[in-house]
Amino acid sequence: MAKPVDVEQLWVDAQAAFEAYRFGETVELVDKYLANVRHNVANDEECAMLRKRAETAMEMMGGIEEVTILDSVKTSKYKMLEMYGLPKDYGMLRRLETGGVMFTTGRGDRNVVAETDGKQFDLYLTYSDGEKHKLPRVVNGGNNENYPFELTDGATLYFSSDGHGTIGGYDLFMTRYNNETMEYSEPMHIGMPFNSIYNDYMMAIDELSNVGWFATDRYQSGDTVVVYKFKVVENKMLLPQELEDETKIATAQMKRYRVEADEKRHCVVAGKEKADKKAFRFVVNDTLVYTDIKQFRDTMSVRKYYEMVSLEQKIEKLNEKMDGKKAEYQVISDETVRAKLRQEILETEELIAKCRGKVAVLIREIRKFEYLRL
Repeated sequence: MAKPVDVEQLWVDAQAAFEAYRFGETVELVDKYLANVRHNVANDEECAMLRKRAETAMEMMGGIEEVTILDSVKTSKYKMLEMYGLPKDYGMLRRLETGGVMFTTGRGDRNVVAETDGKQFDLYLTYSDGEKHKLPRVVNGGNNENYPFELTDGATLYFSSDGHGTIGGYDLFMTRYNNETMEYSEPMHIGMPFNSIYNDYMMAIDELSNVGWFATDRYQSGDTVVVYKFKVVENKMLLPQELEDETKIATAQMKRYRVEADEKRHCVVAGKEKADKKAFRFVVNDTLVYTDIKQFRDTMSVRKYYEMVSLEQKIEKLNEKMDGKKAEYQVISDETVRAKLRQEILETEELIAKCRGKVAVLIREIRKFEYLRL
């Protein structure tokens, strides 16, 4: 005689498997539970939600990013924004009395703000002249959307939501505005380990220093969160698929990550900046030199300036790469290897020249925009 199935234990096991990041096992246990339990609407909806979250999380586990953590600090959820060392010329983050967060651009001419109607938070764009627009439904998906941050390109928007198919409470998402179609793209998960089966909040990035911050309440109690400061890299480094599941799970849970000391950049400790940046200086013409980014009169100038800085950083990295190749070329005797290195050096020199040409064009464009505003 077959042993009766303990359906209640199946449900407990399914939830335990989900919390342990064994998402494939979660799906199997939910299916087995549904095959043996007496159905009702509430129960079926709860099962469907857990199964959907497990399936979404399984997809994320296929591309876990290897993150380098520079600093971390525990704090109250309501004080976490004080721990973000965002430079003032990048903008300002502020928590409103309603619980919504407002991001103001470095120029102070535009805000992305989370406002509530008493039921849920939605994201709006507001301008210094009083103009106000609610972001479209592709972003405001019918649940809570909060914790906005916009990159200096004016198009890339990070935010947190408890909708859009999250795997926990709040998840981190990113969307981009297309100037040609005048539409936002479908929000996409930032992925693991930034997202978890708990609440993950407020992604902000300093593009000049290549550092970012996000907050999470995973493994915390009450209103406590941990604010992580991490290294932003141009090319994401994903965990190899052949790694053991335990290593992948530990990385996804933020129980395993790379650590790097970072004394020269912004530090989250006490929310104060430890900056070691070059002084801002941009020559507009023979008689006018800007010493503060807020002196730019045209918003397009600001975007072009950050694009220029990004290219200059790329040139610096390419020069370092080329110097290494040249040093290697001097000590290699194998003619086949030398020929390959010679070609790589030539290609790198060509790429550097193209980048420098783009920088020169951007400088001319910025000066033109500013000249028209003088």
